[in-house]
Amino acid sequence: MAKPEKAGNRRSSRNRTQVSYLELDDVDNISPEIDVVKLRNLIMQGEFEPLGDAILPADLTMTELRRTGFRKPYLVAQGRDVEETRKALGIRLPPFELTTHTIAENVGYEYPVNIVDVATQGAGPKWTLGQWREYFYKPAKQRGRLLNVVSLELSGSKLAKMVAPPTVVCQLDLVNRVWPQDDPDKPQVLLYALMGVAGCVTDFHVDFGGSSVWYHMVSGKKVFLLVPPTDGNMELFENWSSGEEQLSVFYGNLAEGVMRVELQAGDTMLIPSGWPHAVATPVDSAIFCTGLTYPTSCSSGSWRSDWASDRYSGFPYTRQQCGTQRGTTWRRSRQGAGVAKVA
Repeated sequence: MAKPEKAGNRRSSRNRTQVSYLELDDVDNISPEIDVVKLRNLIMQGEFEPLGDAILPADLTMTELRRTGFRKPYLVAQGRDVEETRKALGIRLPPFELTTHTIAENVGYEYPVNIVDVATQGAGPKWTLGQWREYFYKPAKQRGRLLNVVSLELSGSKLAKMVAPPTVVCQLDLVNRVWPQDDPDKPQVLLYALMGVAGCVTDFHVDFGGSSVWYHMVSGKKVFLLVPPTDGNMELFENWSSGEEQLSVFYGNLAEGVMRVELQAGDTMLIPSGWPHAVATPVDSAIFCTGLTYPTSCSSGSWRSDWASDRYSGFPYTRQQCGTQRGTTWRRSRQGAGVAKVA
């Protein structure tokens, strides 16, 4: 993944941003397109086993993750009182309602955002948050091409100071545990905002070079298909993701043990390292997430960059971070960084 974008300065007043749909139409000429409707239906309606029962917030602890080796996904449902569930998990959100509008307002209307064109699963138009906000609130029939935001990194923004991940995520993450705290190039991956309009899909991929990830649904709904990273499934994934059959073959029908989970507003989920997954967005949605590394993320092969197609970002300095986790130095990337060890 490229170095995190710098937060834009918020303007006290702004002119109405004009969205160029001519620019959107040009995306057709960049790369071949998937059948979005077919992929969405396969994710939403295919016959897959459910993930399983949700656990209580109090049970999502480092003790539990050490017991299982964090080799299975965890789901914490919102429960009867979503605020109490968030408090029990250690999640902190701003005192105001989180919407695409308030995210843009508190991060900056001129902040650059990476847009994904859903049909090509590649880069979309180069927009600011102000432009994305205008697009998001247009009636569905006036939006034109389906666009998605899957990697709005929030470090350095006013909003980032108001949001805290689950306690167990902070305890788990190797960036916090082994990366020098005063290093200006420390990866900023603990907090992202994802915003998608109804109808968006993301095809099967492995996050951030094989890192683990947590999600907290703020609004809307997401449907995930999760694939256990067995040797057989990953061999199939490697062949599928590196070939042209991505456009015509549904990986979920090739893999074994595929599970489906629906995230509603207030739900939280942790996905372990190296699990391929696909996502459908049936309604306009907003979600917070992160890529985090855990010792299993650094196991042999789990972070192989060639498992992810080039349309997805990689985790920053994965090799250096995993080397440091093993007690080595970071001399390959930096001079004088010293040695850090995992407790």
